[in-house]
Amino acid sequence: MNRLRSVSKKALIPLIPGLILLLGFLILFALSLDHRLRRDAYLEARTTEAEQSLLAVIGAFRPFAETIAEKDLFSPSIRSRIETAWDAGPGPYREGVAREIAREIGPLYAIVDAKGFRQIQYHLPDASLLLDLSPRPVRPSGDRGDEDEGGPFTVQLVNASLEPVEGFEADRALSGYHFAYPLLCPSGRPVGSVRLTLCPGKIIPLLEELARGTFFFLESKEELEAKGLTALRQDHLPFPGLDGFLVERSFLSHHRAAEGPDAKTVQDICRALGPQDRQRLASGASFSTALTRDGKPFRATFLPLRSLRRGLVGYLAGFTVDGTIQIQGERYRSLMVATGLIFALLALLTWLALRNHLAVEHLATWDTLTGALFREPFLREAEREFSRSLRHGQSLAWIMFDVDHFKEVNDSLGHAAGDRLLRALGRAVSQGIRTSDLLARWGGDEFLVLAPETSERQAFRLAERIMDLAASLDVPGAPLKLSVGVHVQDPKESIDESLRKVDEALYRAKNLGRNRISRWSP
Repeated sequence: MNRLRSVSKKALIPLIPGLILLLGFLILFALSLDHRLRRDAYLEARTTEAEQSLLAVIGAFRPFAETIAEKDLFSPSIRSRIETAWDAGPGPYREGVAREIAREIGPLYAIVDAKGFRQIQYHLPDASLLLDLSPRPVRPSGDRGDEDEGGPFTVQLVNASLEPVEGFEADRALSGYHFAYPLLCPSGRPVGSVRLTLCPGKIIPLLEELARGTFFFLESKEELEAKGLTALRQDHLPFPGLDGFLVERSFLSHHRAAEGPDAKTVQDICRALGPQDRQRLASGASFSTALTRDGKPFRATFLPLRSLRRGLVGYLAGFTVDGTIQIQGERYRSLMVATGLIFALLALLTWLALRNHLAVEHLATWDTLTGALFREPFLREAEREFSRSLRHGQSLAWIMFDVDHFKEVNDSLGHAAGDRLLRALGRAVSQGIRTSDLLARWGGDEFLVLAPETSERQAFRLAERIMDLAASLDVPGAPLKLSVGVHVQDPKESIDESLRKVDEALYRAKNLGRNRISRWSP
């Protein structure tokens, strides 16, 4: 039993440090998870911040567009002429009305253009174009354009709801943010709509000033191809590093932000985007990501711009110098390294302490020469076995033996030979008895065995086995002969009484001529 307990304690030497290392690993995993959650939360907050900035910039243009539409583009005379042109149907009269309106609002276009609105369009209720004022030549009245364009769809929404509609659209002339308002004649009859297109080039400088970064408006090549507008974007180039997106040639080469990375650095950042970020781009998700280029930390934010049909018009991409994520990562890495070292050192110290503790305990418990228990630990175990035998009503046998004429071995062969003899005897008896039996070196060449659940007959057989083991040893001074005393403890006896009786039984065996087994008797 004691040997099993010793084996169990030895198993704790790697187990407890292993548990400490496991706890350290769990803490490191929790720190890593916390870092990812904090990083994601920070990037999500920056994405939301960019979205709010975009809405704020667009919101700054909305009052101007509403005022121009109500006061100037929807004047009573213009509405009356448009109603007449609509009733007259396609033809020279409608074209003449369009020219008159163009002359009337022509001076206004310079003001609108200076505010960033590059296009003013009047549409009739059937979504046909009445008038188009833009940097290119005026389109003819009645031209509906491509049916897949966003313009007619926007007009249809306005005509259906009679409410203002706004949003990003990819159109024949240019992609931008459209403000569309219903056009009602003086009698309240709907006769079409007016659409103002805000140029992205006007939005970007305000965003750059607000967010202190570099912004690009990237148009979706797939959306342009779906609407048949790719041929009209001859001044656009693929954006370096981002397949599937186009950017104006002049904007790519001449754009300079007051703050934030230059265009070349932006291209390098886009080339460095990982597979996960590119997958999110392809899916039309809004996100922010942190990258490092040439030793400098940057944050890239991509906001999808969707049409009223929910198609991806393009992306608003912002690039800002931001080392928050990198600094946070360095702090977490330092914390994780320190935590890992602390737990590794703690595990090592625990392993050394347990090993030294068990080594000291082993030296205090086991005789290093014979492998048997010392007296004190043997008596502690004997107390446990005695209590257990009383609880379960089981017998407890004591066997004491020593080597006959051991002094002669020491005198004739030397103490080293005597030690070898005792070592061999102790090892042989330890291996020959049951695991539940206890062997103690009682002193010198005297040994004591405690055998639980053993009757007197079984005790005599065990004593005979011990004598046979001793006789079979091949050591100096062999063959060994033993004198053995046997006593089965009475439940009414104390341990001290049993020790006295088994000792008397041993001396009785010696008095009867040695090399024999003797039981105690009164």
